[in-house]
Amino acid sequence: MPGFAIPVEVRTLRGGLQNHKLVVEPFAVVIPPARISGKNLSSSGNPSGAGTAGAIANVSLSHDFDAKTGGIRIEGQTARVQDVFRFATAFGRPLQNGWELRGKASADLRWEWSAEKLPAWNGRADVTQATLQVAGLNQPVQLEAIRAEWRMPVRKFTLTKVNAFGANWSGSVEQSKILQSDFGETEIAPWSFQLQADHLDAAELDRWIGPRARPNWLQRLLPRGLGGTSATEPPSAVLRRIRASGDLRVDEVTIEKIKMKQFRAQAKLDALNLSLQNAQAQWSGGEVKGIVEAAFSAKPRYEIAAAFDHVAISQMPWLARLSDHLVGTAAGSLQLKAGGIGREALLGSLAGKGEIRLANVELRGWDLAGTMALGEWIPGNSHWTAGAGTFHFSDGGFDLNTLRLTAPSGEFLLKGSVSFSEVTDLTAESHATGRSARTENTVRFMQISGTLAEPKVSLEKTAVQQPGD
Repeated sequence: MPGFAIPVEVRTLRGGLQNHKLVVEPFAVVIPPARISGKNLSSSGNPSGAGTAGAIANVSLSHDFDAKTGGIRIEGQTARVQDVFRFATAFGRPLQNGWELRGKASADLRWEWSAEKLPAWNGRADVTQATLQVAGLNQPVQLEAIRAEWRMPVRKFTLTKVNAFGANWSGSVEQSKILQSDFGETEIAPWSFQLQADHLDAAELDRWIGPRARPNWLQRLLPRGLGGTSATEPPSAVLRRIRASGDLRVDEVTIEKIKMKQFRAQAKLDALNLSLQNAQAQWSGGEVKGIVEAAFSAKPRYEIAAAFDHVAISQMPWLARLSDHLVGTAAGSLQLKAGGIGREALLGSLAGKGEIRLANVELRGWDLAGTMALGEWIPGNSHWTAGAGTFHFSDGGFDLNTLRLTAPSGEFLLKGSVSFSEVTDLTAESHATGRSARTENTVRFMQISGTLAEPKVSLEKTAVQQPGD
Protein backbone atom coordinates (compact mmCIF):
# COMPACT_ATOMS: atom_id res chain seq x y z
CA MET A 1 0.00 0.00 0.00
CA PRO A 2 1.22 3.56 -0.70
CA GLY A 3 3.19 4.96 2.22
CA PHE A 4 3.82 1.57 3.88
CA ALA A 5 7.07 -0.37 3.75
CA ILE A 6 5.48 -3.82 3.87
CA PRO A 7 2.06 -5.20 2.89
CA VAL A 8 -0.99 -5.16 5.11
CA GLU A 9 -1.52 -8.67 6.49
CA VAL A 10 -5.01 -10.17 6.44
CA ARG A 11 -5.03 -13.41 8.41
CA THR A 12 -7.28 -16.44 8.01
CA LEU A 13 -10.96 -15.62 7.71
CA ARG A 14 -14.09 -17.75 7.70
CA GLY A 15 -17.58 -16.82 6.55
CA GLY A 16 -20.68 -17.94 4.74
CA LEU A 17 -24.30 -17.38 3.72
CA GLN A 18 -27.20 -19.05 5.53
CA ASN A 19 -30.92 -18.16 5.68
CA HIS A 20 -30.30 -15.03 3.61
CA LYS A 21 -27.72 -13.83 6.13
CA LEU A 22 -24.07 -13.23 5.32
CA VAL A 23 -21.72 -13.70 8.30
CA VAL A 24 -17.93 -13.30 8.31
CA GLU A 25 -16.38 -14.34 11.59
CA PRO A 26 -13.71 -12.13 13.26
CA PHE A 27 -10.39 -12.15 11.43
CA ALA A 28 -7.19 -10.23 12.17
CA VAL A 29 -5.84 -7.36 10.08
CA VAL A 30 -2.28 -6.21 10.80
CA ILE A 31 -1.38 -2.71 9.65
CA PRO A 32 2.40 -2.14 9.45
CA PRO A 33 4.04 1.09 10.57
CA ALA A 34 4.07 3.78 7.90
CA ARG A 35 7.22 4.61 5.99
CA ILE A 36 8.77 7.96 6.99
CA SER A 37 11.81 9.24 5.07
CA GLY A 38 12.42 5.78 3.68
CA LYS A 39 12.53 4.08 7.11
CA ASN A 40 10.16 1.75 8.90
CA LEU A 41 8.95 2.73 12.34
CA SER A 42 8.19 0.45 15.24
CA SER A 43 5.18 0.88 17.47
CA SER A 44 7.25 3.16 19.70
CA GLY A 45 8.15 5.41 16.77
CA ASN A 46 11.79 4.24 16.43
CA PRO A 47 13.37 2.73 13.28
CA SER A 48 13.08 -1.04 13.28
CA GLY A 49 12.67 -4.10 11.14
CA ALA A 50 9.88 -4.58 8.64
CA GLY A 51 7.95 -7.14 10.65
CA THR A 52 6.81 -4.86 13.49
CA ALA A 53 3.06 -4.16 13.48
CA GLY A 54 1.73 -0.63 13.63
CA ALA A 55 -1.81 -1.75 14.55
CA ILE A 56 -3.84 -4.93 14.82
CA ALA A 57 -7.63 -5.21 14.57
CA ASN A 58 -10.20 -7.99 14.58
CA VAL A 59 -12.81 -7.42 11.88
CA SER A 60 -16.18 -9.11 11.46
CA LEU A 61 -19.12 -8.55 9.09
CA SER A 62 -22.80 -9.44 8.96
CA HIS A 63 -25.70 -8.55 6.65
CA ASP A 64 -29.35 -9.62 6.63
CA PHE A 65 -30.59 -9.53 3.01
CA ASP A 66 -34.24 -9.74 4.06
CA ALA A 67 -34.13 -6.96 6.68
CA LYS A 68 -31.50 -5.04 4.67
CA THR A 69 -29.51 -4.39 7.84
CA GLY A 70 -25.94 -5.14 8.70
CA GLY A 71 -22.66 -3.89 9.99
CA ILE A 72 -18.91 -4.18 10.21
CA ARG A 73 -17.28 -4.47 13.64
CA ILE A 74 -13.68 -3.38 14.22
CA GLU A 75 -12.01 -4.14 17.53
CA GLY A 76 -8.32 -3.46 18.06
CA GLN A 77 -5.48 -1.36 19.39
CA THR A 78 -2.42 0.51 18.18
CA ALA A 79 0.56 2.34 19.61
CA ARG A 80 0.57 4.64 16.56
CA VAL A 81 -2.92 5.77 15.64
CA GLN A 82 -1.46 7.86 12.81
CA ASP A 83 -0.79 4.61 10.93
CA VAL A 84 -4.52 3.83 11.03
CA PHE A 85 -5.30 7.24 9.53
CA ARG A 86 -2.77 6.65 6.76
CA PHE A 87 -4.38 3.28 6.11
CA ALA A 88 -7.84 4.90 5.79
CA THR A 89 -6.47 7.58 3.46
CA ALA A 90 -4.96 4.91 1.20
CA PHE A 91 -8.47 3.49 0.79
CA GLY A 92 -9.87 6.89 -0.17
CA ARG A 93 -11.35 7.74 3.27
CA PRO A 94 -9.24 10.56 4.75
CA LEU A 95 -10.38 11.06 8.34
CA GLN A 96 -8.19 14.01 9.32
CA ASN A 97 -9.23 17.40 8.04
CA GLY A 98 -7.18 20.26 9.48
CA TRP A 99 -6.02 18.21 12.47
CA GLU A 100 -3.52 15.47 13.14
CA LEU A 101 -3.63 12.90 15.97
CA ARG A 102 -0.63 10.87 17.15
CA GLY A 103 -0.42 8.38 20.01
CA LYS A 104 -1.91 5.19 21.46
CA ALA A 105 -5.49 4.12 20.83
CA SER A 106 -7.88 1.21 21.28
CA ALA A 107 -11.38 0.91 19.86
CA ASP A 108 -14.50 -1.19 19.52
CA LEU A 109 -16.49 0.35 16.65
CA ARG A 110 -19.37 -0.78 14.45
CA TRP A 111 -20.27 0.66 11.05
CA GLU A 112 -24.02 -0.12 10.87
CA TRP A 113 -26.55 0.34 8.09
CA SER A 114 -30.22 -0.30 7.36
CA ALA A 115 -32.82 0.50 4.74
CA GLU A 116 -34.41 3.22 6.90
CA LYS A 117 -31.27 4.99 8.14
CA LEU A 118 -28.02 6.27 6.74
CA PRO A 119 -24.90 4.30 7.69
CA ALA A 120 -23.37 5.46 10.97
CA TRP A 121 -20.71 4.60 13.52
CA ASN A 122 -21.52 3.20 16.96
CA GLY A 123 -19.07 2.23 19.69
CA ARG A 124 -16.13 3.75 21.51
CA ALA A 125 -12.44 4.62 21.12
CA ASP A 126 -9.90 5.38 23.85
CA VAL A 127 -6.86 7.57 23.18
CA THR A 128 -3.93 7.82 25.61
CA GLN A 129 -0.49 9.46 25.63
CA ALA A 130 -1.32 11.30 22.44
CA THR A 131 -0.89 14.71 20.84
CA LEU A 132 -3.42 16.57 18.71
CA GLN A 133 -2.28 19.31 16.35
CA VAL A 134 -5.03 21.61 15.05
CA ALA A 135 -4.57 24.23 12.36
CA GLY A 136 -5.15 27.56 14.07
CA LEU A 137 -3.56 26.60 17.40
CA ASN A 138 0.10 27.46 17.90
CA GLN A 139 0.86 24.43 20.11
CA PRO A 140 -0.27 20.79 20.15
CA VAL A 141 -2.89 19.57 22.65
CA GLN A 142 -1.66 16.82 24.97
CA LEU A 143 -4.20 14.02 25.36
CA GLU A 144 -3.29 11.91 28.39
CA ALA A 145 -6.63 10.11 28.49
CA ILE A 146 -9.78 10.70 26.44
CA ARG A 147 -12.72 8.49 25.37
CA ALA A 148 -14.80 9.01 22.24
CA GLU A 149 -18.25 7.44 22.02
CA TRP A 150 -20.60 7.19 19.07
CA ARG A 151 -24.25 6.56 19.87
CA MET A 152 -26.20 7.57 16.78
CA PRO A 153 -26.97 10.40 16.44
CA VAL A 154 -24.82 11.56 19.38
CA ARG A 155 -21.04 11.84 19.42
CA LYS A 156 -19.42 12.41 22.83
CA PHE A 157 -15.85 12.94 24.04
CA THR A 158 -15.08 12.43 27.74
CA LEU A 159 -11.89 14.18 28.84
CA THR A 160 -10.17 12.48 31.77
CA LYS A 161 -6.92 14.43 31.47
CA VAL A 162 -6.12 16.84 28.65
CA ASN A 163 -3.48 19.57 28.67
CA ALA A 164 -4.18 22.62 26.51
CA PHE A 165 -3.85 26.40 26.79
CA GLY A 166 -1.51 25.89 29.74
CA ALA A 167 -4.16 24.09 31.80
CA ASN A 168 -5.31 20.58 32.71
CA TRP A 169 -8.85 19.92 31.49
CA SER A 170 -11.59 17.42 32.32
CA GLY A 171 -15.25 17.16 31.39
CA SER A 172 -17.19 16.28 28.27
CA VAL A 173 -17.88 17.60 24.77
CA GLU A 174 -20.95 16.37 22.92
CA GLN A 175 -22.39 16.71 19.42
CA SER A 176 -26.07 15.83 19.27
CA LYS A 177 -26.21 15.68 15.48
CA ILE A 178 -23.48 14.37 13.19
CA LEU A 179 -23.45 15.91 9.73
CA GLN A 180 -22.64 13.57 6.88
CA SER A 181 -20.22 16.22 5.57
CA ASP A 182 -18.06 16.29 8.69
CA PHE A 183 -15.09 14.98 6.72
CA GLY A 184 -15.66 17.46 3.91
CA GLU A 185 -15.20 21.20 3.72
CA THR A 186 -18.54 22.48 5.03
CA GLU A 187 -19.45 23.63 8.54
CA ILE A 188 -19.37 21.38 11.58
CA ALA A 189 -22.55 20.64 13.56
CA PRO A 190 -22.83 22.53 16.89
CA TRP A 191 -21.18 21.15 20.01
CA SER A 192 -22.20 21.41 23.66
CA PHE A 193 -19.75 21.03 26.53
CA GLN A 194 -19.18 20.84 30.29
CA LEU A 195 -15.52 21.68 30.89
CA GLN A 196 -13.36 22.17 33.99
CA ALA A 197 -9.78 23.54 34.05
CA ASP A 198 -7.35 24.03 36.92
CA HIS A 199 -5.77 27.30 35.78
CA LEU A 200 -5.94 29.72 32.85
CA ASP A 201 -3.49 32.55 32.23
CA ALA A 202 -4.32 35.32 29.73
CA ALA A 203 -0.69 35.43 28.58
CA GLU A 204 -0.75 31.68 27.89
CA LEU A 205 -4.00 31.97 25.91
CA ASP A 206 -2.40 34.65 23.74
CA ARG A 207 0.52 32.33 22.96
CA TRP A 208 -1.86 29.52 21.97
CA ILE A 209 -4.46 31.43 19.97
CA GLY A 210 -2.80 34.68 18.91
CA PRO A 211 -2.18 34.78 15.12
CA ARG A 212 1.58 34.43 15.31
CA ALA A 213 3.86 32.59 12.90
CA ARG A 214 2.53 29.07 12.50
CA PRO A 215 4.58 25.86 12.79
CA ASN A 216 5.68 24.13 9.59
CA TRP A 217 2.92 21.52 9.87
CA LEU A 218 0.19 24.06 9.11
CA GLN A 219 0.09 23.63 5.34
CA ARG A 220 0.25 19.84 5.75
CA LEU A 221 -2.76 19.85 8.08
CA LEU A 222 -4.92 22.03 5.85
CA PRO A 223 -6.41 20.28 2.81
CA ARG A 224 -6.71 22.12 -0.48
CA GLY A 225 -10.23 23.39 0.26
CA LEU A 226 -9.07 24.96 3.53
CA GLY A 227 -5.96 26.74 2.34
CA GLY A 228 -3.42 23.92 2.01
CA THR A 229 -2.30 25.24 -1.36
CA SER A 230 -3.36 28.86 -0.92
CA ALA A 231 -1.30 31.41 0.98
CA THR A 232 -4.33 33.68 1.27
CA GLU A 233 -6.43 31.30 3.39
CA PRO A 234 -6.02 32.08 7.11
CA PRO A 235 -4.56 29.34 9.33
CA SER A 236 -7.64 29.55 11.55
CA ALA A 237 -9.85 28.13 8.77
CA VAL A 238 -10.63 24.96 10.75
CA LEU A 239 -11.36 26.75 14.03
CA ARG A 240 -13.61 29.22 12.20
CA ARG A 241 -16.04 26.40 11.36
CA ILE A 242 -16.51 25.34 15.00
CA ARG A 243 -19.66 26.32 16.90
CA ALA A 244 -19.88 25.30 20.55
CA SER A 245 -21.61 26.39 23.74
CA GLY A 246 -21.79 25.18 27.32
CA ASP A 247 -20.63 25.63 30.90
CA LEU A 248 -17.03 26.56 31.65
CA ARG A 249 -15.44 26.32 35.12
CA VAL A 250 -11.86 27.24 36.03
CA ASP A 251 -10.28 26.94 39.47
CA GLU A 252 -8.07 29.99 38.93
CA VAL A 253 -7.87 32.67 36.21
CA THR A 254 -4.89 35.03 35.92
CA ILE A 255 -4.94 38.31 34.01
CA GLU A 256 -1.69 40.16 34.69
CA LYS A 257 -1.75 40.76 38.49
CA ILE A 258 -5.44 39.91 38.82
CA LYS A 259 -6.07 36.39 40.11
CA MET A 260 -9.66 35.14 40.29
CA LYS A 261 -10.80 31.85 41.81
CA GLN A 262 -13.80 29.60 41.17
CA PHE A 263 -14.49 31.18 37.79
CA ARG A 264 -17.62 29.99 35.98
CA ALA A 265 -19.47 31.21 32.90
CA GLN A 266 -21.79 30.25 30.09
CA ALA A 267 -19.47 30.17 27.08
CA LYS A 268 -20.20 30.28 23.36
CA LEU A 269 -17.72 30.00 20.47
CA ASP A 270 -18.92 30.85 16.97
CA ALA A 271 -16.64 31.60 14.03
CA LEU A 272 -13.71 32.59 16.27
CA ASN A 273 -15.93 34.87 18.36
CA LEU A 274 -15.96 33.92 22.05
CA SER A 275 -18.70 35.12 24.39
CA LEU A 276 -18.75 34.56 28.16
CA GLN A 277 -22.13 35.38 29.70
CA ASN A 278 -23.08 35.32 33.39
CA ALA A 279 -19.40 35.10 34.31
CA GLN A 280 -18.75 34.95 38.06
CA ALA A 281 -15.61 34.60 40.16
CA GLN A 282 -14.15 35.24 43.59
CA TRP A 283 -11.58 38.04 43.71
CA SER A 284 -9.70 39.57 46.65
CA GLY A 285 -12.24 38.36 49.19
CA GLY A 286 -15.22 39.56 47.15
CA GLU A 287 -17.16 38.65 44.01
CA VAL A 288 -16.94 39.72 40.38
CA LYS A 289 -19.71 39.34 37.79
CA GLY A 290 -19.76 40.35 34.14
CA ILE A 291 -19.53 39.47 30.47
CA VAL A 292 -16.56 39.01 28.13
CA GLU A 293 -16.50 39.28 24.35
CA ALA A 294 -13.42 38.25 22.34
CA ALA A 295 -12.81 38.13 18.59
CA PHE A 296 -9.76 36.05 17.58
CA SER A 297 -9.26 37.70 14.20
CA ALA A 298 -6.02 38.83 12.55
CA LYS A 299 -5.98 41.56 15.21
CA PRO A 300 -7.69 40.07 18.29
CA ARG A 301 -10.18 42.30 20.13
CA TYR A 302 -11.45 42.00 23.70
CA GLU A 303 -14.30 43.72 25.58
CA ILE A 304 -15.12 43.33 29.28
CA ALA A 305 -18.00 44.71 31.34
CA ALA A 306 -17.86 43.75 35.00
CA ALA A 307 -19.13 44.67 38.46
CA PHE A 308 -17.41 43.82 41.76
CA ASP A 309 -18.63 43.86 45.36
CA HIS A 310 -17.30 43.24 48.89
CA VAL A 311 -13.71 43.29 47.65
CA ALA A 312 -11.08 43.66 50.39
CA ILE A 313 -8.86 46.66 49.64
CA SER A 314 -5.89 45.07 51.38
CA GLN A 315 -6.06 42.06 49.01
CA MET A 316 -5.99 44.07 45.80
CA PRO A 317 -2.75 43.19 43.98
CA TRP A 318 -1.74 46.84 43.43
CA LEU A 319 -1.90 47.54 47.17
CA ALA A 320 -0.07 44.43 48.34
CA ARG A 321 2.69 46.51 49.97
CA LEU A 322 0.09 48.22 52.16
CA SER A 323 -1.81 45.09 53.15
CA ASP A 324 -0.68 45.37 56.79
CA HIS A 325 -1.80 48.99 57.07
CA LEU A 326 -4.91 49.33 54.89
CA VAL A 327 -8.38 47.85 55.49
CA GLY A 328 -11.83 48.43 54.01
CA THR A 329 -14.09 47.12 51.27
CA ALA A 330 -14.71 48.21 47.69
CA ALA A 331 -17.49 47.87 45.14
CA GLY A 332 -17.95 49.28 41.66
CA SER A 333 -17.98 48.57 37.95
CA LEU A 334 -15.74 48.90 34.90
CA GLN A 335 -15.77 48.65 31.11
CA LEU A 336 -12.62 47.74 29.18
CA LYS A 337 -11.59 47.38 25.53
CA ALA A 338 -8.26 46.19 24.13
CA GLY A 339 -6.83 44.71 20.96
CA GLY A 340 -3.64 43.38 19.44
CA ILE A 341 -1.14 40.57 19.92
CA GLY A 342 1.08 40.37 22.98
CA ARG A 343 1.23 42.20 26.30
CA GLU A 344 2.63 45.49 24.98
CA ALA A 345 0.01 45.82 22.24
CA LEU A 346 -2.83 44.95 24.64
CA LEU A 347 -1.74 47.44 27.31
CA GLY A 348 -1.04 50.12 24.73
CA SER A 349 -4.56 49.82 23.30
CA LEU A 350 -6.35 49.42 26.63
CA ALA A 351 -9.18 51.89 27.07
CA GLY A 352 -12.11 52.02 29.46
CA LYS A 353 -13.73 53.60 32.45
CA GLY A 354 -15.29 52.73 35.78
CA GLU A 355 -16.47 53.83 39.17
CA ILE A 356 -15.59 52.70 42.69
CA ARG A 357 -17.32 52.91 46.08
CA LEU A 358 -15.48 52.37 49.37
CA ALA A 359 -16.67 51.62 52.90
CA ASN A 360 -14.98 51.66 56.34
CA VAL A 361 -11.53 52.54 55.03
CA GLU A 362 -8.76 52.68 57.62
CA LEU A 363 -5.06 53.53 57.17
CA ARG A 364 -3.13 52.27 60.18
CA GLY A 365 0.10 53.92 61.32
CA TRP A 366 -0.42 57.34 59.71
CA ASP A 367 -2.71 60.21 60.66
CA LEU A 368 -3.13 61.75 57.23
CA ALA A 369 -5.38 64.62 58.28
CA GLY A 370 -3.03 65.60 61.11
CA THR A 371 0.04 65.28 58.91
CA MET A 372 -1.38 67.52 56.22
CA ALA A 373 -2.69 70.05 58.73
CA LEU A 374 0.62 70.41 60.62
CA GLY A 375 2.99 69.75 57.75
CA GLU A 376 4.90 66.99 59.51
CA TRP A 377 4.62 63.24 59.98
CA ILE A 378 1.97 62.35 62.57
CA PRO A 379 1.64 58.69 63.62
CA GLY A 380 -1.78 57.27 64.30
CA ASN A 381 -4.70 56.02 62.24
CA SER A 382 -6.86 57.51 59.52
CA HIS A 383 -10.47 56.42 59.14
CA TRP A 384 -13.15 57.22 56.56
CA THR A 385 -16.69 55.88 56.64
CA ALA A 386 -17.30 56.05 52.90
CA GLY A 387 -15.72 56.97 49.60
CA ALA A 388 -16.52 57.26 45.91
CA GLY A 389 -14.66 58.01 42.72
CA THR A 390 -14.30 57.49 38.99
CA PHE A 391 -11.37 56.38 36.85
CA HIS A 392 -10.43 55.59 33.27
CA PHE A 393 -7.71 53.84 31.29
CA SER A 394 -5.85 55.51 28.42
CA ASP A 395 -2.36 56.11 27.03
CA GLY A 396 -0.95 53.05 28.73
CA GLY A 397 -2.00 53.94 32.24
CA PHE A 398 -4.63 54.29 34.95
CA ASP A 399 -6.11 57.75 35.59
CA LEU A 400 -7.95 58.41 38.83
CA ASN A 401 -10.30 61.29 38.03
CA THR A 402 -11.30 61.93 41.63
CA LEU A 403 -11.53 59.77 44.74
CA ARG A 404 -13.33 61.43 47.65
CA LEU A 405 -13.10 59.82 51.10
CA THR A 406 -15.45 61.18 53.74
CA ALA A 407 -15.50 61.09 57.54
CA PRO A 408 -17.30 63.12 60.23
CA SER A 409 -14.13 65.17 60.76
CA GLY A 410 -13.27 65.90 57.14
CA GLU A 411 -12.67 64.85 53.56
CA PHE A 412 -9.66 63.45 51.74
CA LEU A 413 -9.37 63.86 47.95
CA LEU A 414 -6.99 61.93 45.69
CA LYS A 415 -6.46 62.22 41.94
CA GLY A 416 -3.75 61.60 39.38
CA SER A 417 -2.33 58.75 37.33
CA VAL A 418 -0.35 55.52 37.61
CA SER A 419 1.30 54.13 34.48
CA PHE A 420 1.40 50.41 33.71
CA SER A 421 5.12 50.59 34.49
CA GLU A 422 3.96 51.60 38.03
CA VAL A 423 5.17 55.21 37.89
CA THR A 424 2.90 57.45 39.99
CA ASP A 425 1.84 61.08 39.70
CA LEU A 426 -0.81 61.65 42.38
CA THR A 427 -2.08 64.67 44.28
CA ALA A 428 -3.91 64.44 47.63
CA GLU A 429 -5.85 67.16 49.45
CA SER A 430 -7.37 67.17 52.95
CA HIS A 431 -10.23 69.37 54.20
CA ALA A 432 -11.57 69.54 57.76
CA THR A 433 -15.29 69.99 58.25
CA GLY A 434 -17.59 70.86 61.18
CA ARG A 435 -15.86 71.69 64.46
CA SER A 436 -12.53 70.46 63.11
CA ALA A 437 -12.47 73.15 60.42
CA ARG A 438 -9.87 75.87 60.89
CA THR A 439 -9.83 79.42 59.71
CA GLU A 440 -6.20 79.24 58.60
CA ASN A 441 -5.55 80.62 55.17
CA THR A 442 -3.55 77.61 54.04
CA VAL A 443 -4.56 74.27 52.55
CA ARG A 444 -1.96 71.53 52.42
CA PHE A 445 -1.46 69.32 49.38
CA MET A 446 0.42 66.06 49.18
CA GLN A 447 2.37 65.10 46.04
CA ILE A 448 3.11 61.40 45.41
CA SER A 449 5.60 60.60 42.65
CA GLY A 450 8.12 57.94 41.68
CA THR A 451 7.46 54.22 41.52
CA LEU A 452 4.93 52.33 43.59
CA ALA A 453 7.80 50.34 45.11
CA GLU A 454 9.56 53.52 46.36
CA PRO A 455 7.15 56.46 46.18
CA LYS A 456 8.29 59.97 47.01
CA VAL A 457 5.88 61.99 49.20
CA SER A 458 6.06 65.75 49.71
CA LEU A 459 3.78 68.36 51.33
CA GLU A 460 3.06 71.76 49.84
CA LYS A 461 1.28 74.84 51.17
CA THR A 462 -1.00 76.86 48.97
CA ALA A 463 -2.64 80.06 50.09
CA VAL A 464 -6.41 80.01 50.10
CA GLN A 465 -7.78 82.55 47.66
CA GLN A 466 -9.75 85.21 49.54
CA PRO A 467 -12.78 87.00 48.12
CA GLY A 468 -11.65 89.86 45.90
CA ASP A 469 -8.15 88.38 45.25
